[in-house]
Amino acid sequence: MKALVIKIAAIGDFLMATPALRALKQAPQVSGVDLLAGRSIAAAVAGNPDVDRVFYLDDRRIFHGLPWSKALEVLRISRRLRREKSDVGFNFHPDWRFNIILFLAGSIMCGQDQKMDQLILFRGIQWMGAGGVMKLAFTIIGEIF
Repeated sequence: MKALVIKIAAIGDFLMATPALRALKQAPQVSGVDLLAGRSIAAAVAGNPDVDRVFYLDDRRIFHGLPWSKALEVLRISRRLRREKSDVGFNFHPDWRFNIILFLAGSIMCGQDQKMDQLILFRGIQWMGAGGVMKLAFTIIGEIF
């Protein structure tokens, strides 16, 4: 089983997550651990023996860029991750903006699926993003009413 761990920003949070990466890497059913990380934490990620491959996202674009540049970055990274075909994903980045990105990336991938098993996987990715978006929506609704 190939695992994808998502941790975009915050060097301290990434360092606190390294024991989880180690445990994941040592699990007998896991064949590889890939990491989706922001360029801002590249120095902390470099040389980590518990990560097989790192895919970098331009987190400045995601958090501070214009809407079209955010969309381009999401498309770029979602295409790259789609080719990797991870079996399971762990989102260590609990930010509402990333949940929206995850939902949109899952939606894009659902539109590009070729087989039923791909659709199921991509719907799972879409569902993970939707869970964070719904949490935000319920919080806003609770504040309004």
